[in-house]
Amino acid sequence: MSQHVFLTEENNQIYINVSVPEINIQDFKIDYGGYGGIKRLSVILINTITNERETVVSRDPDTFQRKASRKVEKWLKKQRKDNGKLLAELRTKEAELEREKLFDLLKFMVQENLDIRSEVFHKSDKYDTKKPQKPSIKRLDDLPNKPSKSSFSVDINFFDNIFVSSKKKKINRYKNAYRNALQAWEKEKKEISKRNKEKEKWNKQIQSNWEERLEKWEIKKANFYKEQEIYNQKIDKLFNKTLEKPSNIEEYFKLTLSRLDELLPETFDNDLELEYRNGTLILNYLIPNQEDLPTLEKVTYIISRDDFTEKYINNTKSKKLYERTIYGLVISVIHYVFEVDKNNTLEAVAVNGISKERNKKTGKKQTKTVLSIQVERDEFEELDLLHVDPKECFKGLKGISSGTLVDKVPIKPIMKISKDNSRFIENENVIDTLNDTNNLAAMDWQDFEHLIRDIFEKEFSKNGGEVNVTQSSRDQGVDAIAYDPDPIKGGKLVIQAKRYTNTVGVQYVRDLYGTVINEGANRGILITTSDYGSESHNFVKDKPLSLINGQELLYLLKKHGYSAKIDIAEAKKVLGLGDQ
Repeated sequence: MSQHVFLTEENNQIYINVSVPEINIQDFKIDYGGYGGIKRLSVILINTITNERETVVSRDPDTFQRKASRKVEKWLKKQRKDNGKLLAELRTKEAELEREKLFDLLKFMVQENLDIRSEVFHKSDKYDTKKPQKPSIKRLDDLPNKPSKSSFSVDINFFDNIFVSSKKKKINRYKNAYRNALQAWEKEKKEISKRNKEKEKWNKQIQSNWEERLEKWEIKKANFYKEQEIYNQKIDKLFNKTLEKPSNIEEYFKLTLSRLDELLPETFDNDLELEYRNGTLILNYLIPNQEDLPTLEKVTYIISRDDFTEKYINNTKSKKLYERTIYGLVISVIHYVFEVDKNNTLEAVAVNGISKERNKKTGKKQTKTVLSIQVERDEFEELDLLHVDPKECFKGLKGISSGTLVDKVPIKPIMKISKDNSRFIENENVIDTLNDTNNLAAMDWQDFEHLIRDIFEKEFSKNGGEVNVTQSSRDQGVDAIAYDPDPIKGGKLVIQAKRYTNTVGVQYVRDLYGTVINEGANRGILITTSDYGSESHNFVKDKPLSLINGQELLYLLKKHGYSAKIDIAEAKKVLGLGDQ
């Protein structure tokens, strides 16, 4: 047991002290016997938290301290128990409220009073760089007073007039003393003047430095507030005029959507990309992962261990909470966009739910679109969002997702952002320049990549698909990304084009498979002007990979009305022996 009550003796006096601030003492008394020994000690202990009072009495000081300390310890244990139970209840309630807020996220967001006045987005920061303090200057020393002749007067008495020599001596002493004083004064004045001159020079320098720093500070301060004023005027202009240019529309919604941070839970990352296209705002919104959501269900205080235990909701409940939260989040974002669109600039909103998480097999991060929805304003405004089920609402609006959201199965977005993908480049029409004389195996490798994009665009365009060429990589990484809208065999496709004159090694097929995984694609396609070995064909047997050789490429071209040739021997002569 810890000792909380102490008796101390000082100057033949006994004092009582308590180490616990919440415990007060009252009426501490010591009764002495006939021979000066202690007959009785007594005190009243007061618990200021519970207002309990307890009288402790003993004749033995050690016993008295133990009894009093035991009582204080009892109170402390009870207090820890009560505090522990209360804290456990509070944490349980907080966890419950946090889950409830996520479960009813849509209702919460709809009931929020959205203040989107331009003033809300103004910058109003204070210039917090400290103003340079005016330096303390060195005080100049006072110059000494010139010695006065009167202070060196000669006292000539009667005898001095009789004894002329005595008088002369006194006069000479006077003259010498005055002369010495004058010389000392001149020397001191010169020294002080020299010091003062140095001080003046120093004062002038630090004054000049301070004025220079002050001027720079004033300029920076003025520029700070000027930039803030220009920014705020830009915001006002953005809010007060009808938005016409796509860039202005995108800028407005980037600004207003930044306020979602204030409304959503802290664990949500308000990371989004957007693009305005033909009356529709397209959003790529990064959705949280399942582990980002709270799963704490109950906290219990264990008295015997003075510790807490935590119970978490099971995986079934966690999945249910996650799905409802994500669907509620997506519908909430659409609601928010239409709410801030006060000028009815938008006809529709499209949201793609983007997932970023590590692949458990490769350890690398993957980016996937796991849900997509496009909603017309008129249709959305007919909804009573306070009473809908988020998932059913999402389905009713013809949103698409594959399987359960927890599984993160990638899907083809209904509408996707294209211009913000910096790795995509403008396509060059190469296919229409082909004829029977063109040797694909000797074609410029960049033209060959564009040709592959052209032919796959022809292949997928009939079903509404599209193909984008990536930045030139000279046989490294991804050459093109295709999106096939077919709900069964379609999705995202990674295409690599290799204009080779020798057999393509299996290592390139393995690289393609790794790229498919990293890109979160449904399939990878490798096209070459040459062919593949048996090792490559064996590798792709159980994998979502397709290998297209030179003859199959010519067939694909012919299928769409184009012709060319592949002459490996000729290509080797043109490109140089050993070129691949």
